[in-house]
Amino acid sequence: MATYEPRDKYYRKAREKGLPSRAAFKIEELITRIKLPPEARAIVAHAFGMMFGTLEKRPAFEKYWQRVSSRPAYKRANELDEALTKKAS
Repeated sequence: MATYEPRDKYYRKAREKGLPSRAAFKIEELITRIKLPPEARAIVAHAFGMMFGTLEKRPAFEKYWQRVSSRPAYKRANELDEALTKKAS
């Protein structure tokens, strides 16, 4: 497992672009690494972009995220994720 380096290339890249977070670049890396389908990429990018301030909050994006996050599949995925997190702790 990779160790966290607070001044890694993503940190420096975010600072160079004046972004408040390195999250946008880590998201790009994750999308590439786990080969998400295009429709999932958009959801991940918008959700994290709004969460970390790298994407302007717009009413249309927020309404879209509300629809996505209210779906049973999303809720079930969160439940599974929380269970795995507790198990790993």
